[in-house]
Amino acid sequence: SSGGGGDGEADGGGGEGEADGGGGEGEADGGGGGGEQNARSIPPPLPASTDPFVLLGLDHSSAGDIAAIKSAYHRLTKARHPDSLVTASTPVRLRQRIHDDFSRVNAAYEELRSNEGLPTPPRRGAQCGA
Repeated sequence: SSGGGGDGEADGGGGEGEADGGGGEGEADGGGGGGEQNARSIPPPLPASTDPFVLLGLDHSSAGDIAAIKSAYHRLTKARHPDSLVTASTPVRLRQRIHDDFSRVNAAYEELRSNEGLPTPPRRGAQCGA
């Protein structure tokens, strides 16, 4: 459900990847022709945020809720796993974006998992009223 919100903002940083994703998605999916299993649609780019909750599609009220975090992580890894999305005909830039997004999902999960479901605090003592 967070994919719609990420389209506009995340695409600003990776406009070239979006061009490949937009034009290459149909070609990559249809070009394989090896079967309908390869015809999974490519998810939109992740938001440009570094916030692990945003990357996992969670609200900050899920902080500390390991079960919700784990569930969101598993849902995203199934939808974004490179082995199920990348085919031989997938354009190189789209392939790289898929791998990068998957790595970002893993990093977000690891950050929350290693901190008992809480984000890593700011390093320099920046003012954070929330």
